[in-house]
Amino acid sequence: LSYILGVLVALTVLYSCSQPEKETYVQRYELVLDSLILPLDNFSGKGRLEIYGDTILYLDELYAQATLYTLAGDSAGRKLNKGRNYAEIPVIENYLHLPDGSHLLMEGWNFYHYSKAWEYRGKFRINWSGRVGYNDLMLEPEKYVDVPDMYELSYIHSQISMLTDSTIFFNIDTEHMRFNAFTTEGYYKEARTFAELSLRTGRVKRVFGKKSPAYRQYAFVPHLIGQYFASGGPHFYVGYEVDPKIYQYDRDFNPITEFGVAGIGMNTNYVESNTVETADDTKAFHASRTTEGYYTHLWYSPERELLFRTYTTGGKYNRMKQNPKRLQIYEDRKLVADVDVPDRFRVLAYRAPYYYAEGILDEGNSRLGIYRFQVNTLAQSGSE
Repeated sequence: LSYILGVLVALTVLYSCSQPEKETYVQRYELVLDSLILPLDNFSGKGRLEIYGDTILYLDELYAQATLYTLAGDSAGRKLNKGRNYAEIPVIENYLHLPDGSHLLMEGWNFYHYSKAWEYRGKFRINWSGRVGYNDLMLEPEKYVDVPDMYELSYIHSQISMLTDSTIFFNIDTEHMRFNAFTTEGYYKEARTFAELSLRTGRVKRVFGKKSPAYRQYAFVPHLIGQYFASGGPHFYVGYEVDPKIYQYDRDFNPITEFGVAGIGMNTNYVESNTVETADDTKAFHASRTTEGYYTHLWYSPERELLFRTYTTGGKYNRMKQNPKRLQIYEDRKLVADVDVPDRFRVLAYRAPYYYAEGILDEGNSRLGIYRFQVNTLAQSGSE
């Protein structure tokens, strides 16, 4: 299966909900995309694809297995087993390939560490530090927004990345009864968004970052509070689900600049709600995630200095949680492409001559696959 996406060359006019002025861009690139179907014999239908080195990795969340493939899609073995042994992870919820080639897997608040050859090295539990007493946190949450004890892992856009040689950082959130996305206006102004954790001690060293100012345009949008990020050489890029802007930081998370153009045809008529009942309304959550448009993922390519951002446009309510998706490409902070992409599309890596992206996870038909694509210059695109 091979087809060309994004052959639109004409000047495209976009409108941003946070920036009413007209914005323009010239489509400079097209995507030539195909897919690799990966062989499998044990598949729960719930998992994620990753790439490290020249290996495609499928992590089955429920079976807690790591299946390896070559970049050509050939089977290269299976690692890990689900079980109750101290060295076996019960569920795989996240993954990070460490600089020394070893593997860090997350299950709840627990991290499991495996060697480059997938031999068990140890595990640790996140230590949120316990700096403040429970009663104090309950009575005066606004006073302790910089205290790790206030927070927990965010399960919307759960990500992990290296921050320094010995620390990682990840998304956090809080569901404090008096300080949360459902009932507290101050949450959108003061809640911290990331936690830095020491790999040596497992202790959370600090919490930092805040929600985008774009959230202040809305009363409460508790189902669209996710943030996501990408590492790009000396920089980090951070995005938020309701904000068309991308925020660039240095390695110490000092702000550098912001840029970004709103997606095409996005439904940004977000349903606002400030009731506690909303927190338990799974139908409302799924409706928001399938019918509304929001930004979902960033990935930076140092080889070509391109930044990829995916977003959903909003569709019809469906139980499969599918939402039409598009991909933007930025070069030198300028939008140079905005194209349709398949469901679940998430750029993972570049291995010449292809970029690779997640992915096909079709439980009903027992199909697992990965997308690969090339970004080609449109000769007709001219110059801005």
